[in-house]
Amino acid sequence: MKFNNTLKISIFNSIELEYKTINLLKQLLLFAKFLRASRILLLKLIKAKKKNIELLQKLNLVLETEICVITEKSKELDVFSNLENIIKFINNNSIQKFDDIIKILLAEKKEILKFYNSINTEVSVNNEFAEILEKLIKSTQFQKNKISEFVLLYKSEREKIDQQKNIIIFDLDGTIVNNDIQSYSNPKSILLRPNAREILEKLSKKYILCIFSKSTIEYIKYTIEHCKLDDLFFFYFDYTFTTNNSVKDLTHLIKRIHLPNYMIYKMIILDDSFKIKPENNFIKVPVFTGEKRDNFFNENLIKTIAEKFEKLNANLWKN
Repeated sequence: MKFNNTLKISIFNSIELEYKTINLLKQLLLFAKFLRASRILLLKLIKAKKKNIELLQKLNLVLETEICVITEKSKELDVFSNLENIIKFINNNSIQKFDDIIKILLAEKKEILKFYNSINTEVSVNNEFAEILEKLIKSTQFQKNKISEFVLLYKSEREKIDQQKNIIIFDLDGTIVNNDIQSYSNPKSILLRPNAREILEKLSKKYILCIFSKSTIEYIKYTIEHCKLDDLFFFYFDYTFTTNNSVKDLTHLIKRIHLPNYMIYKMIILDDSFKIKPENNFIKVPVFTGEKRDNFFNENLIKTIAEKFEKLNANLWKN
């Protein structure tokens, strides 16, 4: 019966490991929050682990109700202690990095499979026990393969998102042109900010450029064409894309044009107004009133934009 007790303890350890690794899989769900196929695979793994817990509980019941169904063929199975070591490691370490979680999951599957196979080859069991054990071995092998598949799928999906161009949204009046334009009938009142064309050209080679103005679409087109910037901008958003309280909200914009949610980490807006959301995506622009010596559009702006995107893109994959 001593061996039965050792086996029961190892089964309890296996159950505890399944619960702990379910939590690790839930952490991976946060890493994959914008990756649909990866999330589906993780949810399948969590479901399989919950099924394993049910099978292990049944296995334990067999040990409770059947006396001497197991006879010792070897004095001790070294693999029993390895399960405890993994539990201790998880308990004693804050496992938060993606690669560390994957290593633990694969190590757990390796040791669990050793445990199940050791019972299968080294211990005599009854039919009911053997049937449950076979299901556990198949399920665990399935999970081990799916974890490796998940890593490849995750990297593939993430690479596609990382390769998508970032979007820069510019306000018009007070940002690219002066804020006191008189009317369409007086084109001379439209003043392009110094160095705007040169810097916008450089930015357009790396980013997608758009305009977001509280004016009409006709006014935006007229002004941009007058300034001969229409070849640089991909899309124009007029006043109809603001919220009900006239706020330029990028989360609202993303929903309106049916972009995936992760695009909030790949968009910034430059504006001379403070009515912008979210703040993390906003670069405040000093208002342009027509000064010839204005120096807002310069190489430092390119650097500031790059740094802003670097922070946003890092948050995209942060747990």
